Amino acid sequence: ELYQPLKVDPKVARRERFAQQGARGAGLFASRRPNSKSGY
Repeated sequence: ELYQPLKVDPKVARRERFAQQGARGAGLFASRRPNSKSGY
């Protein structure tokens, strides 16, 4: 299948990355809206 060589689920990997950086430091909101408060 597509994800077989991946070992880890994309969602799980994303969660781990969030856990490492902290939700605020994660690239998702940091890159999109630098001026907004975390969570918005």
